[in-house]
Amino acid sequence: MSPSEDKKPTIEIGYWKIRGLAAPMRMMACYAGVDFKDATCECIADGEGGFDTSSWFGPNGTDGPKAALLQQNPLINLPYVVDHARGIVIAQSNACLQYLARQLGLYGGASDGANTDKAAAECDQILCQVMDLRNAAVGWYYGSGSRAGYESSADGHLACVKVHYTKLEAWLAHKQRLGEGGTFFVMQTTPAVPDFHVWEQIDQHEAACKDLGRASLLADFPLLAAFHCAFRKLPELAAYFDSPASTFPINNPQAAFY
Repeated sequence: MSPSEDKKPTIEIGYWKIRGLAAPMRMMACYAGVDFKDATCECIADGEGGFDTSSWFGPNGTDGPKAALLQQNPLINLPYVVDHARGIVIAQSNACLQYLARQLGLYGGASDGANTDKAAAECDQILCQVMDLRNAAVGWYYGSGSRAGYESSADGHLACVKVHYTKLEAWLAHKQRLGEGGTFFVMQTTPAVPDFHVWEQIDQHEAACKDLGRASLLADFPLLAAFHCAFRKLPELAAYFDSPASTFPINNPQAAFY
């Protein structure tokens, strides 16, 4: 994940020093064996109810890394991806995931003999579905107002999660019926871009349930449980799971759960 001494990485992934939306991107780069710059910004609680985000916005709010990147992309936000070899700066989470997938060969297709257009369309659909789940989770983590609010609203959010899980479980069952795998979401034997984000969202919710003293949600979703286990065991991801990035907080300290 860190640059070698004699060669600077051409890919830069920028995000807060948390798992959040960047974890799938970091995992993708590690899976592909690509050396990349993990440009992290830290949000620090100031002890008085405020938060220091100057590592991204700058001490004056307009003189940090964001200001410099705005000159290259007016849409810039966190996360972002910079392809230094091509001079391309990408903003927006799914756009970053999709760009990395194209560059790293993780958009589905040739390796399993699948139709490339069909595989790409499947990738896009699952990416949209899991982003819906992620957005609901962010509303719960950050929008509950307090730890008490987070805990009291858990039943409602976890019921929402089960709706998403039901759809994702049905997708895997559908792939199995078609004889197209069913362990991963697009390809038969290898992960594609949406698998990385689905796994991260499942794992974040497993951590949230543990934090609340709740049982795993996966007991009712055997295919998702098998996917979660199989993905974690991929040897290509050993470097990621051995890295500090895999143990970053899930959210920033403004959240009720992080």
